[in-house]
Amino acid sequence: MTVEVLILSLMVVFVFGWNNGAVAVGALTGPRLLTRGRAAILVALGLLSGVLAEGWKMNSTTLGTAGEEGNAAALATLLTTLILLTSSNLTLIPVSLSNITVGAYVGALINRGGSVNTHHLALTIAAWVVGPLLTFCLALLIYRIVRSYVARLNLTSLDLFNRLAVYCIVFAVTYSLAANNIGFILSFTSQVTYTPPPFVAGAASSAVAGVLMMWRGMEASMAEKLVVLSPPKTLTGLFSASLVVWLLTQFSIPSSLTQNMLGGVVGAATTTRVRMINLRNAGRIVALWSLTSLVSVAVGFTTASLI
Repeated sequence: MTVEVLILSLMVVFVFGWNNGAVAVGALTGPRLLTRGRAAILVALGLLSGVLAEGWKMNSTTLGTAGEEGNAAALATLLTTLILLTSSNLTLIPVSLSNITVGAYVGALINRGGSVNTHHLALTIAAWVVGPLLTFCLALLIYRIVRSYVARLNLTSLDLFNRLAVYCIVFAVTYSLAANNIGFILSFTSQVTYTPPPFVAGAASSAVAGVLMMWRGMEASMAEKLVVLSPPKTLTGLFSASLVVWLLTQFSIPSSLTQNMLGGVVGAATTTRVRMINLRNAGRIVALWSLTSLVSVAVGFTTASLI
């Protein structure tokens, strides 16, 4: 069963790159901050660096224990994540890997008679609620600081600043995303066997391959259908989200880029009186995240009973 866990983890990371890479790149290509090719390259570099440098920090995630049934619980969790995340890609619906995986693991633990760490689970859920709010506040603060700074730049310096900001921020976003989410997925493999650095690098490469297969429909979900932003505001929202995801990684709490980015882009949008926010689509995305968590518990429970 150990081999199956390793294979499934690589497949999940591939689909993760397909899903989240598209969302991250879409936020940049939607407002034409970068060409699709350059954005994909930056995303790939960020994913590789993040999982290799800080992905190991997610090994301390303690949502629960399954004892002798640990392999079965990990297998059920990864299989459920793979099924639901792939379904999300095929239906072009942006969902959170952390929501799916946490829910699936809780369901698998319950089925296998494992112990759920209610304290860490409650802390994780609280972080999902507070994260977008924190990102909202950070976006407001950062945008005002940046706006004050760039107001003193001439056109040449402003152009250079914008170009550097784009490259640095997209790298930071994907770096924190890989350290948190891919690290979280690989934490299940570390429960059943030793995962050497070459395997971790292979997992990162699997995510990069997924990014290269992104779909236009998934790109548009967050970038074009949720809110209309200027390039500086888009960058501010992304950077704020990456800071929150990175911060939660330090505490081994699985987080979501798309959830935090929702708070970031809305926060950046509220810095001006004229706002073009699709509240209906935002509400739909939030409702889907909540529903996904509940469905994941049920599917994880069912999958564990079939293994």
